[in-house]
This record gives sequence, C-alpha cells and structure tokens, in this order.
Amino acid sequence: ENWPHFHPGIGYTTDADRIALAAQSLSRSEFERAYGNRRTATRRRLIPAEIWTATEATPEQLALPEPGQWTLAYDVSFNRDAAAIVGAWKLPDGRTVTRVLERRPGYSWLPAAVTDWNARGRPAQIVADDGGAAREVTPLIAHPVRTLGGRAFAAATGNYLNRLESGEILHDVDAIYSTAAEVAATRLVSDSPVFTRRHSA
Repeated sequence: ENWPHFHPGIGYTTDADRIALAAQSLSRSEFERAYGNRRTATRRRLIPAEIWTATEATPEQLALPEPGQWTLAYDVSFNRDAAAIVGAWKLPDGRTVTRVLERRPGYSWLPAAVTDWNARGRPAQIVADDGGAAREVTPLIAHPVRTLGGRAFAAATGNYLNRLESGEILHDVDAIYSTAAEVAATRLVSDSPVFTRRHSA
C-alpha cells in the first residue's frame, strides 16, 4: 500500500499491480533502477543480493581455526589503491567460510601483514593470483606462495560462484567484501568466466 506514496507514476503511467509484477520478474538491480530511481553499479548483479544475504556466516563460524586448517590469500585492486588479506577454511559440515582478515589503502603493507598473519594463525598455505599488482607483491612475501594462473583462476571463479549459490560457501559481513560482491563482474578467458578487477565497478 506504500507504492502510491513512493512512485509518482501510480495512477498515471502505471499501477501498483504492474509494479508488484515487475518486482517479481526483474532482478533486484534492474528493479531498483527502473522503479526506485537508483543508480546501480552493474546492470545485473552477478551475485544476487538474496544469495549474499542467505550465506552470511555467524560469529562462531568466523573464528579462525587451528593452525594448518585454513588458507590465506591476498590480492590488490585493479588501480592499486587498496589490498586485502582473506582467510578461508572448512567447517565440520563441509561448508567453506571466507573472511576478510585485513584491508587497507595501498598495497606496500602486504608483505609485513602476510608475515604477521602467518605467525599468528599458521595457515596451511598462502595463495595469490599470478597477475595484476599481486604479482608484484609475491616476490616480497617471506613465505612460500602458491600462485594461480589463468586456468586455475577460472576454475576457482566458477567454483566460488557455484558453491556460493548452493550455500556451500559462507562469508563475513565486511562492508567492502559486500560491496565487492555487489559490483562483481566476470570476463571470458578460454570460454570460462573469471573475475575481472577492471570491470567490477
């Protein structure tokens, strides 16, 4: 019953029933752009908002596990203005948790921070993309780093999206992580979708 107060086209160019039908048939970003006068970062969310909300981890699930039971990963933004360290681990029920451990402007801080997290939590492995600015950081990391080439990165992208949709991957509620999920985009590499830094905005 709030639509007549919210949408100026009610009674002129449309009606509440048509808007309700649009809400059911359009994606959230398309609906907000068409009826809410809201600019959206991407034309259609790669990761639907309802899936992102449904896969939020609890505080208990976000507790860092025992040494050797988790993976540390780091990456740098496309324009090199920020970087992040993320942890991932398996829960007893088989689901995977992803948690932003640290994020800051720039990326010169990464080598020292990775060393710090390695000492604090003793991950089983440290992983990074073998491309972009992350590739510049890797030689400076004082610990072995497993790097992912294009084919492995494509497989990881598909695995993440599929398992997130099925509820097998959970995440924390970090604001930047949520924003990244909202604007995430992919590009095709050898007919496989991979996350793209350039177009995820």
